[in-house]
Amino acid sequence: MVGCGSQDRCEADRSATTLLPIGVQVHADNCRVFDVDDREVWFSHVEYGELMDCPSGCFASHVCAVEDDGVVLLHYAAWTRPEERPVGIETLCPDLVDTADGSGETWPSCEPPGLSHPINDVAAFRDFAAGEIGRGPFRLCFNRYGEGGPL
Repeated sequence: MVGCGSQDRCEADRSATTLLPIGVQVHADNCRVFDVDDREVWFSHVEYGELMDCPSGCFASHVCAVEDDGVVLLHYAAWTRPEERPVGIETLCPDLVDTADGSGETWPSCEPPGLSHPINDVAAFRDFAAGEIGRGPFRLCFNRYGEGGPL
């Protein structure tokens, strides 16, 4: 497993370019690489958009994605404003309904393509995901796993 801070490239830029609406501010990005069927597959997390409720510590919109051989597959998304919906979410999740204020998330009503990628069957990825629940920079990608999500 290699992190963004290593000499290896980080795929979060590709995920951001593919999934984020044009012009939103990126606040943080993280990535890890895993061996899947003898090839490197990246898992990325990008926090973006307007910072909300900063007196309580700030939160923003998030996308989590699998990147395999140049293809970005959405794994999970949560957004706080309608203009921060991930690009293509209407096609990936046609039955998805935002809340009255325009916020939303992919869980539990949508199964983005990243959830069916073989990375989800790799023991190292599953251990990593379980270790991030409730803490760590990828926690928002996996917190729903503790609520009956896909793990």
